[in-house]
Amino acid sequence: MLPYDQLVLAFGNRARLDLIPGMAEHALPLEIVGDVLEIRNVALRCLAQMELTNDELERQRKGQFIVIGGGFSGVEVAGELIDCLRSIQRYYPRALPQESGVTVVQNTDKLLPELPPALGLAGLRSFRRRGVKVLLNAGANSIFGPNSAQTG
Repeated sequence: MLPYDQLVLAFGNRARLDLIPGMAEHALPLEIVGDVLEIRNVALRCLAQMELTNDELERQRKGQFIVIGGGFSGVEVAGELIDCLRSIQRYYPRALPQESGVTVVQNTDKLLPELPPALGLAGLRSFRRRGVKVLLNAGANSIFGPNSAQTG
């Protein structure tokens, strides 16, 4: 289980919110430009909320973003999101860089499976240098909101 506060889904040009239980209720889909602005605003709110709490677990949860999908859209979202978090971090001095991050969950053995393997490997290396965690051959069975009771 990965703790998170916001979940960004990047499945491609049409978000299918029925693929994973809990997705429709708890995900931030990416389909139009307005969705990009919403994701950025959520990142800003999360850092602001981290500033206001002393609870370490809450701070770490607020700062974690999970991107499900390592294709074109997912890689683009994860890259932009980590850059956004790092560029605005200076305005939130109590939200420490090590408390926030981006994780990409990809259900195949490489990023960008639509492209030649060398490009997927280059993307993986770039993400690792920038601090993005990448989980390959991984998937999500269900999605819980940050305040959901989790069982099982």
